[in-house]
Amino acid sequence: MLDAQVLEFPASLDTFFTNDFSLCFSILPDPFTGEMDLFSKSMGCISDTALNISLRSRDSTFQINIKRGLDRNIFLTAKLDPSSCWQNFCLTKNGLDFRVYVNGVLKDRKVAPNVIQLDNGIPLKINGSPCQPTRLLGATGKIDRIVLGNYSFDARKVDSLYIRQQKILTQDTIIFLGDQVNIRTASNCPG
Repeated sequence: MLDAQVLEFPASLDTFFTNDFSLCFSILPDPFTGEMDLFSKSMGCISDTALNISLRSRDSTFQINIKRGLDRNIFLTAKLDPSSCWQNFCLTKNGLDFRVYVNGVLKDRKVAPNVIQLDNGIPLKINGSPCQPTRLLGATGKIDRIVLGNYSFDARKVDSLYIRQQKILTQDTIIFLGDQVNIRTASNCPG
């Protein structure tokens, strides 16, 4: 449960961000207005090395900003899946190639002109953006299944992390014309 509290990963994970990596999580945000801070790895709003992931309510879009120095800056966006309450987000880095997936679908891809390493001595935080007081809201809602990989997940691995929202529990059944069948379903969405 996210109640705008800050969660911090160990600073020893800093070296994790020097090479290829994957960061995936599932989120069910509470209704909000503005921009919600999700993950950050930044010393300040104008840090020269930073990773920031936020969610903008205006257009239901994840925003990802990755930068190292003045000349290495990648900005990616990914629309939420309107047919799903839980959103499974994955950011992968493979060399210069950055990709963002939502619910197993590739939403944005950028190739950096230079190598971007995110080792800056600052721990990865949830709700811990230094810009939060002026620009971002603390995240509220639910977050689940945070997965960090020290390699770039391929599309098949990203898809395997996505849990479909609606499931039909009824086993395969042969239905003849005029027959009736009760279908049991399950959902992990509230309401």
